[in-house]
Amino acid sequence: MRIERIHVGAFGRLHGLDTGSEPLSALVVVLGPNEAGKSTLFHFLTSMLYGFHPASRESNPYAPWDGADPAGEVTLRLDAGSSVRVERRLLSQPWGRMEAAGTVEDLRNRALPWAEHVPQTVFRQVFAVTLTEMDGLDDETWGRVQDRILGAMGSSDLRAARHVVAELEEEAARIWRPSRRGNQRARDAAAEILALKARRREAGERDRRLRELAADVERVRRDLRDTREARQAARIEADRVQDLAPVRKQLIRIAALREAAGPAEALRGLPLDPAAELRSLQARVGSLRRKLDEIRAERSEPQAIMDAFGSEERALLARADDVSGFLARHGGLAADRERHAALEDEARELCARMGSAAGQVLSAPVGEDVAHTLAEVSVAELRDRVRRAQAAREERRVREAAVPPDGPRGSGPALLAAAAAVLVSAALLLFVGLSGGSVLATVAGVVVGLVGVALLLAWIRGGSRRPVSDELSFDAAESES
Repeated sequence: MRIERIHVGAFGRLHGLDTGSEPLSALVVVLGPNEAGKSTLFHFLTSMLYGFHPASRESNPYAPWDGADPAGEVTLRLDAGSSVRVERRLLSQPWGRMEAAGTVEDLRNRALPWAEHVPQTVFRQVFAVTLTEMDGLDDETWGRVQDRILGAMGSSDLRAARHVVAELEEEAARIWRPSRRGNQRARDAAAEILALKARRREAGERDRRLRELAADVERVRRDLRDTREARQAARIEADRVQDLAPVRKQLIRIAALREAAGPAEALRGLPLDPAAELRSLQARVGSLRRKLDEIRAERSEPQAIMDAFGSEERALLARADDVSGFLARHGGLAADRERHAALEDEARELCARMGSAAGQVLSAPVGEDVAHTLAEVSVAELRDRVRRAQAAREERRVREAAVPPDGPRGSGPALLAAAAAVLVSAALLLFVGLSGGSVLATVAGVVVGLVGVALLLAWIRGGSRRPVSDELSFDAAESES
């Protein structure tokens, strides 16, 4: 596995670092002064391979101070020749994905599959050797470092020094075969060498076992870390769901209400307070219902009349025009009726007065036979008699004015006779007008009666000068007439 391209979005003090579109060579030297970001670049590559540690943005030492999110991507070339693009970003929780062979895999914060066999701590101890650590290495460690450096250079004509020394020792052992009769020191050394080889095998076995255990521990730690991260993510998701559950219910309720309400254009005519308007409409509906019940109760009687509508009513309805004309005429006669009633009252009053006056003038009361006789006299004759009476009265007044107070004795009976004739004529006219319903005759009777009354008053004023014989003779004449 070899790194071909590095792009740092933001990581520590590194911002916008990009090696370009051309793949990196097999040997890359990063040169710069202290605090230039060389260690930061190494930790960035470690994070791309193994994920962010610590996985919290607040506790990660390489989170930029300007508030940007630690992010970047690398392009790797595998031993099989395929290319892999890895992208990671540290948000509220780590995020990562890997593109390989046209497929995209969600990494979250897991290590790459091609780096899982080497624990992250071992990777840092082996590939992050500083000058101080190199100065304190023993011969064996330095030999291993040389082996890695020479192996990483990819030179085909150079071999590791340890391999060359081992081959030389094997060749010397084949050439020189010590016997027991030889140097005791050599034998002891050979025995010690055998013991050391056995111990070395045991140590190698223990080292292998320890490495396996360390790998298991690292795997368990990684699984535990992933489990904790998953639990934290699940807890965050649960808190988010718990916080958003009421909002979701409200949204569902809003969607249901919108669907039930229909389009918004249909609600533009609603009042500002639909509840109050609904209560007002309900009250109005109750009032209208009560009014409807009252109308129905009032309609029951007309309905019964309509149900009883029969042939007689239809016939009357057919002559509605005649009835309307009759009612119009009846309305016009109301004033005449009122005036007729008033005249009847006045005629009755005059008749009473005339009866009283006739009782004083005539020797006998006016009975039905006299009234019948008066009824047979025509109105023209009565008018003629009234005119003659008025002429006689005027003539008498002239004579009285010409004659001294103690003049002729015949003027008193003549005046009384004229007054009686006029009163009789008035009574006759009143009787004819009242019995026949003639307004003109009634009015004429009233006028004639007033004239008769005036003549009678004139006779009464001159009565002190009349002799008794004249009165008696007038009474006899009246009785005969």
